[in-house]
Amino acid sequence: MLAKKYRLTAAFFRASALKERRAIASWSSPFLSVRIFLSPLPHGRFAVITPSAIFRTSVLRNKLRRMVYDGIRASGLHKSLNVDCVIYLKSEIKNASRQEVLGVLGKLPRKFSS
Repeated sequence: MLAKKYRLTAAFFRASALKERRAIASWSSPFLSVRIFLSPLPHGRFAVITPSAIFRTSVLRNKLRRMVYDGIRASGLHKSLNVDCVIYLKSEIKNASRQEVLGVLGKLPRKFSS
């Protein structure tokens, strides 16, 4: 699991959903979609959104969320990016292995311009 200082708060997500914060970029793959925001901090922060409409049981939602957070930590994204990322999981991730998710997270762009 990712340390708390590298995770985004629910208030940040609500503000981004209400368009109070504007995304500088977005990126998508078959397993997930990412909205990227500027961050005032020298390290990246992440939120993983697992919709209950797609993933019915909380056990599955938590398992997938932990898998993505672990992939972020293992790849070092939390220290290399200085942006805030909101990651939305898609239903195809249910059938993906941990290695496939790590591969997708590794393809996340490392540089962003405002």
